[in-house]
Amino acid sequence: GQDKLVVFCFNAKADPTVSLSTTGAIVGGSVDASAVVANGDTFEARSVLTFSLHLNSCDGTQIGSSQDKPINDGIIDADAITVAAAGTYYWKATFLGDANNNAASDCESVTVSKATPTITVTTTGAAVGSNIKASAAVSGGVGYTGAIQLVFTLHAGEACGGSPIAGPDGKT
Repeated sequence: GQDKLVVFCFNAKADPTVSLSTTGAIVGGSVDASAVVANGDTFEARSVLTFSLHLNSCDGTQIGSSQDKPINDGIIDADAITVAAAGTYYWKATFLGDANNNAASDCESVTVSKATPTITVTTTGAAVGSNIKASAAVSGGVGYTGAIQLVFTLHAGEACGGSPIAGPDGKT
């Protein structure tokens, strides 16, 4: 017999990983994300990472996306997305793969907190037996809907504790 040499050649693709980091916000602000792609083989010049923001789950309704970002050797930042409602959202970073690398993705939740408005009250002093006037300014809130109702009560002393001496109708 004759010996036969059999040669197998194959080009295995690398299995890169995507590691995503997110930053939450207060409603009306923007949520941020960044990612690192690691363990890949040489990425093609056209290789990009796609960022998207979703409701309810990683595969929920997409509510925003970032411009595709070239894959590099460092941190890849998504474009910030402004969110109009409080809740839990999900950033997803996806690499679709190329000639040298398989596809990879990561998904992380991000919390958008309710705004915490503040009320600043200004009063005018008055002589005994005359009216006291007060006004209030509301700030730090986002997306008010409908009427905002402020109820004023007058308390004796320096603190607002105890029973009021006058209520919203000016009477006790």
